[in-house]
Amino acid sequence: MDSLWSIFGLPWKYGDYHRTTFYLSQRMKNVIGQDRAASLLREYSMKANHLKKVPERSRVYVPLEQSQTQSAVFPPSSVDQGQTPAAFHKYGEGWVGFIGDVNNEQGSQALLMAMLAAKTLLCLLEIHQCVWEASKESLQDQILAACSEKDASRMNTLLDQWRELLSSQAAKSGSVGILQQLLDGYNTTAALN
Repeated sequence: MDSLWSIFGLPWKYGDYHRTTFYLSQRMKNVIGQDRAASLLREYSMKANHLKKVPERSRVYVPLEQSQTQSAVFPPSSVDQGQTPAAFHKYGEGWVGFIGDVNNEQGSQALLMAMLAAKTLLCLLEIHQCVWEASKESLQDQILAACSEKDASRMNTLLDQWRELLSSQAAKSGSVGILQQLLDGYNTTAALN
């Protein structure tokens, strides 16, 4: 297992194996988002393989000072506060995740779905951005061509499409500025001719 983490350049190491109650790290809300964090159990008991040497920012669930091992065979003992049964770490353009739960607890299922949703959401946002940029560039090119051809009817149709694209995508002020520059250029060209 340790060699897998080294492939990603992570210092993570295989840790203990036991059951205890874990608590959702407050830092994870910033990583997976408030909405996804709301779907996770705030605490639950999990029998898990743990990782050590995981930075706090990447620990999803953590034991608290009062956490103790839970076993029907062995007496309770304190647990290593520096280990985690679940980690989620940004890596390049994606994420590396680990869930050490060995019994497929309900809380772990919710965590897996949140991890997948975080990645899926990022992919969808990237796809959306690519489509937005392609649509924007295509319309900009068509508007410039209509300006140079002095085709007022086509220009008005394209400007209406541009406005619709901007409003449907809740465009940022930078895109509105580009539109204004194009309109100014069109008005100047029309006035000169």
